[in-house]
Amino acid sequence: MSPQTFTAFAAEANEAYARDHVVAGSSDAEESLAKATAQFNQLLPQGFDTPNHFFYEVHDGSGTAVGYVWFAVVGVGEARAGYLYNIRIHPDHQQKGHGKAALLELESLAAEMRLPAIRLNVFGHNPRAEALYRSFEYKVTSSSMRKTLASDA
Repeated sequence: MSPQTFTAFAAEANEAYARDHVVAGSSDAEESLAKATAQFNQLLPQGFDTPNHFFYEVHDGSGTAVGYVWFAVVGVGEARAGYLYNIRIHPDHQQKGHGKAALLELESLAAEMRLPAIRLNVFGHNPRAEALYRSFEYKVTSSSMRKTLASDA
């Protein structure tokens, strides 16, 4: 991914992450984008040039860009692992195997880097992504739950 493409990726990633938090009920629509952008900037203090963070475009067989991957190396020692922060296939290119192909490439890259594992987070309202990860033998290592309570306020 080029620095110019990174700018478009950042905007799209922040908007999508903000929407995911609204759907998950962890943030309201008014504050969600600001929170997502702040977290993005905290994780990437040097933006595209932040050490140990890698950004890729996903292409189809004809070379058309159909999505993005943001991957990082996190932790040290035995806790060192890859972390898949974002994999996004554009809606009109989903369900065509691009996500699977990107994950296979990512696993090859992680193996070349001698990483013992790849971690990720998936929102509970995204069963299609969860099914994809399970098909690659990702296992749930923790879970966050929420119950909305009735309020008189």
